[in-house]
Amino acid sequence: MDKDWNERFERDQNKPRHWRIVVGLLLIAVEAKNHIGPDPNLLTADNPSQQLGMHVVAVLLVALGCWLIYSGFKPKTVRIPKDPPDVGSTNI
Repeated sequence: MDKDWNERFERDQNKPRHWRIVVGLLLIAVEAKNHIGPDPNLLTADNPSQQLGMHVVAVLLVALGCWLIYSGFKPKTVRIPKDPPDVGSTNI
């Protein structure tokens, strides 16, 4: 019985986490729309430091989206001990 539970638990951990994939794709799509959108005056900066900040944030959001997509497909590794320690043991 214990072996069946461990196999089922490990199998469930290997499934992709869809919410991460969807959020990552949305972040990348929104950033692409902001840079390719029909209104070029929508996101204009008043000075060079604001423009640099806008570009840095755009790059960070795309990187975050890529990481979310990657982590959504990567299997989650959880190690289950074969012989769990006794609850009442005092060995430290």
